[in-house]
Amino acid sequence: MVVFLCITVVIIFSCSKEDGGTSDLTIEANITSILNPSGWAPLTAIIKVETDQEVRVTTTVICKNGIDPDFEASHFELGRSLEVPIIGLYPSHNNIIRITLFDNTGKSLGHMKKT
Repeated sequence: MVVFLCITVVIIFSCSKEDGGTSDLTIEANITSILNPSGWAPLTAIIKVETDQEVRVTTTVICKNGIDPDFEASHFELGRSLEVPIIGLYPSHNNIIRITLFDNTGKSLGHMKKT
């Protein structure tokens, strides 16, 4: 099994489209979220990642009860401007999304938290 150094970006989704948060990223990055981007799927989101170097993204929707498995999706595209789909959000719940960024060697690039 390959072990990657990674960063975790935790985004807490509420029913609002407003973003805020803190960061200790070691690269220039802009990470934004859009809840229900199509207007037709309220339990989805898009995470937009803009960086000054190429990254890969893994997303995890953390289960709300601590018993069911988390929903993880790996996105293998390497890029500086990525749009990552998020599915499996819970209704009427402050969803927690963990975003892990990897550079092209698997090196950690820092941490960001958004609310």
